[in-house]
Amino acid sequence: MASYSKPLYLRRNRLSEIEGTLYGRVGAKGMFSYFLLLGLVNEGYYLEIKKEGFEGLAFMCHTSASKLSEIINQTVYLGIFDKTKYEKFSILTNEEIQLNHFKTVVGRKSENIDVRIPFLISSIIPKIMKFTKYQSIFTEILKNIKANFEQEKRELKVQNKDLEREYILFVKEVRSLLQKQQTIVKKREDNDQLKAKFKQAFPNKIVEEDFVIPDYVDMEKLIQGINNSPEFLLGAKNFGLKLCCRKDIYEKIIAGYYDKIDHSSTKAKSAEHVSENKGRNYTKEELDGLVDSLEDIEL
Repeated sequence: MASYSKPLYLRRNRLSEIEGTLYGRVGAKGMFSYFLLLGLVNEGYYLEIKKEGFEGLAFMCHTSASKLSEIINQTVYLGIFDKTKYEKFSILTNEEIQLNHFKTVVGRKSENIDVRIPFLISSIIPKIMKFTKYQSIFTEILKNIKANFEQEKRELKVQNKDLEREYILFVKEVRSLLQKQQTIVKKREDNDQLKAKFKQAFPNKIVEEDFVIPDYVDMEKLIQGINNSPEFLLGAKNFGLKLCCRKDIYEKIIAGYYDKIDHSSTKAKSAEHVSENKGRNYTKEELDGLVDSLEDIEL
């Protein structure tokens, strides 16, 4: 079934395709009531539909209770609002409304963030968790998970096993995402430290800011390999960390191949040949040829 796209105020007064279908079923007056209802839902991240307050809700939407009931049923059927959450908890909500709500509330640094776990659509959690600043919402809830669960059991008229399932799924997903996020942060910190170490060792070399150092790279060995090749690597131009970390180049550096290259054949010299010529001076043409060959490599 098609999913709901964007609230009216975000779409420059254009109906989505699915709202066009709704218009055909409830008419112009029904659409007016629908937009009033949508505005009420957008005040939070869900709107609870209660029997005792339904007449008042219909009045706020400028329609009758029976017409509002028809509109709600159609919006749920068409997928504008989440069907599972409506059938289980009698609330109107959708993924975009929830995502926009939490972005707005947390963006304002509000201290009063009302989160009812069973009402959350699980698919928004990874999207919210992409932003580090939203982590505090879920971390705080995880700390008070038992208290929240007991409160929901008292307030919601659903079987305990349904609530338990909602909580278990939520906790598992959030814990998994928090762990992944912590791993990413740690890798980023390690990456920055390795770059700083390379830059300190070779202040005149290029260190690409957006480059992620591969796991196979041992920075100590890389630095040692470059230092062991003074005739070429230390004197080469336009050579940086990204190039050194390319697997074939990296392996040659730590193996010490660069100062043992037979430039006439581009093959590694034998150990005997190397020992005979160790420490000899390269000609300018030989060095320029090696530098050019590196510069021509497409990364």
